[in-house]
Amino acid sequence: AAVGKIDDAIRSADRARIRLPSEPGPAALAARLHLVSRRFADARDAARSWRALTADSPIDADSILARIALVDGKPAEAIAILEPYRARLDAEAARRPEALGTLVVAEMLEGRADAAIALASKHLAIPAFRGEFLAGTRVAPTETAFAVLAGIEPILGVDDGGRLALVSEYAALALRKDAAA
Repeated sequence: AAVGKIDDAIRSADRARIRLPSEPGPAALAARLHLVSRRFADARDAARSWRALTADSPIDADSILARIALVDGKPAEAIAILEPYRARLDAEAARRPEALGTLVVAEMLEGRADAAIALASKHLAIPAFRGEFLAGTRVAPTETAFAVLAGIEPILGVDDGGRLALVSEYAALALRKDAAA
């Protein structure tokens, strides 16, 4: 039932984009809905339209484009898209945890453990960001993931929840490393 409602919402957003081609709202909604539905080509098209309509402040549209690049296996492209916003994402982490998470995960996938740690370490108390970050360690190259976890251990391991997350991620990495051997 939920899938049908999302499909209905997507159709409505796509129709609104046609009816209101100079308004960014329908393109923004369509981009987000297509992304959630994993319809990446449609999400990319809508995000590009949204970006063109908000050229003075395209950070949200660019965040979706970066997420799509990341999902497409292009972390360097995701970094390039978000690089102009690095300081802003760092300052607005609570407001944009998914975008910051995309940047940190892209850094991990590129093997840049130090960059990932530097950006992530200040924001691990934000639950949505913490989830993005931990998901990134699961897909990062094993050695990079180990380095990142070791780097954030003093920050994340200060309470039971953080220690449990670390143990869980280290266990998953150990299993991955054993399976590769």
